Amino acid sequence: MTDVTNQASAFPKISAPALRALNGAGYHTLVDLTKVSEADLAKLHGMGPKALGILRNALATQGLAFAGTQANHKGAYAGVNGIRLYYQFHGQPLSQDVPLVMLHGGFSRIEMMHELIDALGGERTIIGVDLQGHGRTADIDRPIRYTFCADDIGGLIQHLGLTQVDLLGYSFGGG
Repeated sequence: MTDVTNQASAFPKISAPALRALNGAGYHTLVDLTKVSEADLAKLHGMGPKALGILRNALATQGLAFAGTQANHKGAYAGVNGIRLYYQFHGQPLSQDVPLVMLHGGFSRIEMMHELIDALGGERTIIGVDLQGHGRTADIDRPIRYTFCADDIGGLIQHLGLTQVDLLGYSFGGG
């Protein structure tokens, strides 16, 4: 078994589960992370959004970045229910089709859904969302509950002027 405490100095201070996930996958330095996409790292057990943010910032201060960043999406924020909710458009331009709103699982972000987004993106408009306290959507002074997240998504749909959407959520996002 790898002694992660001896390798901790190769990364900024992140949680022990995130460090074990990185080391277990063969990533031991920030330079190693330039060979893997952030979406792939997000799939590692123990790798949460806080650790990804710390690593993203550490890479940026060194003039580095994760590999394979998605170039086919446009991200924005919607002010709904006292929160700045981050969302991205993928796939087909917003037109006459019914868009698919995708919601990630708990302790993750929309990048965890990129394989499915990539598979469906050529067929329809997809709107990926980072829920409260996840990814690029900050936490606010309220509990993270299904009902609040549902209200936030309803607010986003209104903000975008949509009358109908399909919803797909994984784990917490499906609640």
